[in-house]
Amino acid sequence: MAEKNQDLQTNPVIKNNHRSLGLSVLLIFSMVYNGLLFLIMIAGVVASEIFQDVLQQYFRHLVIPKQAALLFSVLGIFIFGVSIYGLILLWKFRKKGFYFYGPAQAVMLILMLLFLRPFDFVNVSVAVFIIALIGLYSRSMR
Repeated sequence: MAEKNQDLQTNPVIKNNHRSLGLSVLLIFSMVYNGLLFLIMIAGVVASEIFQDVLQQYFRHLVIPKQAALLFSVLGIFIFGVSIYGLILLWKFRKKGFYFYGPAQAVMLILMLLFLRPFDFVNVSVAVFIIALIGLYSRSMR
């Protein structure tokens, strides 16, 4: 019992333990999306030649060395790992999860706008889902 009280003091729980259906759907979507991208980035480390070829086909006007593809994969593992950790904490109503998920997704959005085609339908819809999730959760934390 004392351990549970200690955990609640170090990891404050959001006051309202009721999550709306829309927020639950956004959380599940984000967990699936970030989980799949996390697995893709792990596969990019394991099979770096294939990952390099995929990146080279996407960025036809650039020459992508193997080290850059490996760095891209490791950076993706870190960003999506932090994001998944934050989502798990958010699912458990822990405020600390918001502070992991928000910055990780902000970095991902900035990198997505810098390196990917920013006006693709998929990229715009993912950005809208991320911004909606951050906005809804920040509103429910008040």
